[in-house]
Amino acid sequence: MLLHISQTLNWKGLWVQSNETSVVFWSDVNENGKVISSSMLKSSGHPALDEAARSGIAKCTFKPALAGGKPVSASVKAQYVWSLK
Repeated sequence: MLLHISQTLNWKGLWVQSNETSVVFWSDVNENGKVISSSMLKSSGHPALDEAARSGIAKCTFKPALAGGKPVSASVKAQYVWSLK
């Protein structure tokens, strides 16, 4: 499953080659739905955007995966999309 998170940018002076860029993470989520670790699979090419996306993913709370009706730890692939406004 790929989770898609969208964010609009309104940053003056940010140089990008296109109107949209994204960061892709593989995140481990505990049985409470909290992100406990993340690895960047694809960079946006902009360190500030990568860090902002990493920070945003770390603040997410997910609906926990279930096994036998009980919450369990799982991993999720998340794409954080930035678009210029």
